[in-house]
Amino acid sequence: MNLTGNISYSNGIQQCAMECALKRFNRKCKYRFNSYICNSCRYYIGQYVPEADSRQLELFMMQAENKAAILKSRSSPFSASVISLIMIVIFVIIAHIGAYASINRTQAKLERSIPQQRTPVIGVTTGVAQHQNIHNTLNIVSSNLKNKADVNGDRLTNCIDAAVLFYQYFPDRDKVRIMENRHPTNGFHHLFNVVWTEGNWRAVEPQAYAGNYKSYWMRDVWPDVYEVRHNRDVTNQYIRYVR
Repeated sequence: MNLTGNISYSNGIQQCAMECALKRFNRKCKYRFNSYICNSCRYYIGQYVPEADSRQLELFMMQAENKAAILKSRSSPFSASVISLIMIVIFVIIAHIGAYASINRTQAKLERSIPQQRTPVIGVTTGVAQHQNIHNTLNIVSSNLKNKADVNGDRLTNCIDAAVLFYQYFPDRDKVRIMENRHPTNGFHHLFNVVWTEGNWRAVEPQAYAGNYKSYWMRDVWPDVYEVRHNRDVTNQYIRYVR
């Protein structure tokens, strides 16, 4: 019997073939079409058209499988795994936003308690007297560093010497501290000073004049590696080197 002619009009045969294709698409049937087990299956079209040869059956099933594939893709555009992946991505984005907001809040608190590193503008809004104290102290520190000062006897002249000397020569000892910043990942490990001015602790790079930096604020000198949240007061640890 010719499937494409005499039997194509039969919706029953076509639906049977599509059901067969869908079951294999959905892995409800693990057998290849026209295998020996198909003879006992109610959706095997070969038992309804026994006079058709295997090539005709295969061709008819190819058509049915194409239609079944289109039907399946329209009825379920997203698989469960795709939906799960989308949900995971959304969750990760929300988590990152929350973590970033938390870091910003912590950073803001720290920024209020220790220096805001901005290049000072001399005038009404800037503590002129304290600026002059910083300027004078940096000149003294620069001179000592150029003379290879070694306050702790390690035979080196570095940030330790600069921070101790700045603390030693700053005229108002109650308004200066020695600070350490050790970043856990980028390798930055540095000693510097903070000075109380204009109602805030502001971080000063004590090597600014010796290094010919344009600004003496820590954030201006080390913009890529200095993070305020890693600051730690180590005055008591290094005060023994102050003469």
